[in-house]
Amino acid sequence: MTRSFHHHDQRQLILGTAISTQVENLDEVLSNPEIVIRNELVKAIGNAWRNSTGAQKAKVFSLLETFIEFAHANPKLEVRNRALIISTAQARSLGGNNFTNTAVTTEKYFASNEDFLLWDVTDKSVVTEQTVSYPVLDLSRGDIKESATDVKSIFDVAENTVGVEICLDHSDQRLRKSAFSSPWPSGHNAIALHLIPSCGMQLHPASVAARSGGIAFNCDGQYALSPSDYGTAHAGTIGGVASLHVDYSTDGDTPYQAHTQLSRIVNGPTGGDSAAVSSSNATFEVPDTDVTVIPLEETSALSTVFAGGAGALHIYGLTKPLSL
Repeated sequence: MTRSFHHHDQRQLILGTAISTQVENLDEVLSNPEIVIRNELVKAIGNAWRNSTGAQKAKVFSLLETFIEFAHANPKLEVRNRALIISTAQARSLGGNNFTNTAVTTEKYFASNEDFLLWDVTDKSVVTEQTVSYPVLDLSRGDIKESATDVKSIFDVAENTVGVEICLDHSDQRLRKSAFSSPWPSGHNAIALHLIPSCGMQLHPASVAARSGGIAFNCDGQYALSPSDYGTAHAGTIGGVASLHVDYSTDGDTPYQAHTQLSRIVNGPTGGDSAAVSSSNATFEVPDTDVTVIPLEETSALSTVFAGGAGALHIYGLTKPLSL
């Protein structure tokens, strides 16, 4: 993707996402009796689910889901999940009047089960899923960024419109739905590059919001799209999306897996409501490009931070760059 813009030196780096909160005294919060009870209850239900079978196992899991839903509706902490996007070219608002910056952020609104632990197996005090919720994001005026650090996700880089959608927000069709709101980028301002950093997501036909001739790209840290040939580029249709993808996997009985997925948009979507009769989803083709896979060197420092080791670098278009 290094040459997707007009000049080869215009690149973007999305540094995953970071979850944060601000409290005066975290130890005091975590020792709150209500939080302690929540954590003890969830751990007990979780262990009961592990030790159950058959219909009882399903019922225990339903009990866990019900309690987590209650906890989300009655949070003890508000947390934020943001992606930092760094560009070698100036990112700016559409029209260029509100901001220009080489670093911008966007924020996720849809909480995923992958975002938080239910409990720490080493019994450390951690912020758990049953204590938190994300803030409600006001997207009533659309998703076009007005400042570098606002919650919105559509901006311009080198006269190409970029949309960044974090993980489960893609499944919720966040960018596609924002077509209901004004202003929505259209014509030459339509989304050219739709980027999805995730932990448990892939490209979905009803969610892709890029224009005809645009590109959708997903980098996921949870699962592989193919059952074998990890580290090799695959061309084909995955979940209704014609694409190139490369998987990553560690060895062992419980491997850590990940993938990247790239697709060229043949026809952009019409309509913000994918269920409407008058709407149509984007159509896709396998992009005509190459993929270079570079395994990264394992180090002891990395192994203490990343469960899946050093990982690998997947470079699309290194010798056969894509245009927008």
